[in-house]
Amino acid sequence: MQNEASSLQILLVEDDAIHAHLILRAIREYGKVKSVVHLTDGKPALELLTSRRDRLSSQNDDYPHLVLLDLQLPEVNGFEVLRALRSEPMTQQLPVIILSSSDLADDVAQSYSLGANAYIMKPTDFNMFVHHMSSLCEFWGTVVRLPSI
Repeated sequence: MQNEASSLQILLVEDDAIHAHLILRAIREYGKVKSVVHLTDGKPALELLTSRRDRLSSQNDDYPHLVLLDLQLPEVNGFEVLRALRSEPMTQQLPVIILSSSDLADDVAQSYSLGANAYIMKPTDFNMFVHHMSSLCEFWGTVVRLPSI
C-alpha cells in the first residue's frame, strides 16, 4: 500500500528562523503535506518523539512520518538527536533526513553512520529549494512505503 502525499506529516527541527521559513514555505508550495510541526532544538524533538505520552500517539495520526533535521542546533544538536532516535526501538525506523548548510565530508559521513536516511545540502536558490522539498515530499509521501511505528 502506497502512502498518500496529502497524509504525510513532517517534524522539522531547525533553529535558524530564515531557513525554517524557507523550508516551510517550500513545503507549503508543494501543497500535498498534511502537517508540519516546527521545533527549534533537538531536546523538544526528542521529547516529542520518545516520551511515554507520545508513544501512545505514535499509533494514531498525530505522529510524524518523517523528520527533517538540522545538525547545528543550540542545546541538543542533530547528531545527538539522530543517535538517540536510532537507540530507541520505537524510533529506529523513523525516516530522518538531514538538511544542513554543511558540506563537510565528516558531517555527511557521521550522519550516515548514525543512521540518517539522506543528507541534503540546503540550496541557496529558493526555486531549487522548492524543487528539492517537492521531490523529497513526493518520494517520502508517495514512492516509499513508510514503516508503521
